Amino acid sequence: MAQQPLELILARNLIGSLSTPAVLVDSDGAVAFFNQAAGRLIGRQFEETGRLSPEEWSERFRPVDEHDQPVSLDELGLVRAVEGGRPGSATFGIVGSGGGQLKLQVTAMPLSGISGFHGAVVLLLPLDGEA
Repeated sequence: MAQQPLELILARNLIGSLSTPAVLVDSDGAVAFFNQAAGRLIGRQFEETGRLSPEEWSERFRPVDEHDQPVSLDELGLVRAVEGGRPGSATFGIVGSGGGQLKLQVTAMPLSGISGFHGAVVLLLPLDGEA
């Protein structure tokens, strides 16, 4: 397995200590890590899931728009912004730990270094008083 970029290693250490639900996405769009707060939100800890490809994440947590219609990751403006190296924010729902839908405000901040784009730190802020 290839060595991860320093930016991903440092970001993982940072989000591991946050009380805000946070996810680390690598340059391939895969979920490389999520913290305990995110694990409580989605009902699984990272140690149970391991790395999730974009397809696995989309299938497992099924993002939906404000009309409860499925949204592919490619359709989310957030993904396009991060891939372009720009911060992005979006509101959408996912299937939460109890099987019900969680509405989230999701904000992503790209991680770049001297060698280019490495991924993003994504904050998952529950709306409607979800914990």
